[in-house]
Amino acid sequence: MAKREKQLQRIQERRCRNVKFEELCSLVGSYGFALDRIRGSHHIFKHPGYTGIVNVQKPHPGGDVQPAICMQALRAIQEVIEFDDA
Repeated sequence: MAKREKQLQRIQERRCRNVKFEELCSLVGSYGFALDRIRGSHHIFKHPGYTGIVNVQKPHPGGDVQPAICMQALRAIQEVIEFDDA
């Protein structure tokens, strides 16, 4: 199992709790999403095989990413995985 699959599995097992911003951005990037722009604390990622965007909001210092934001990113990653498998 590759590093990114292990990282994805760990985040899924934690149900998007206690996920650091850098950890989520790294995971999103490892699945082919590229940072498109930064607007304030919002980091917008795009992927050529995904029609939407992934918006990861940077939390306050020392804080974790909100679970809803993390789940949105995981759904996008899952769509990319399914697209690549097809």
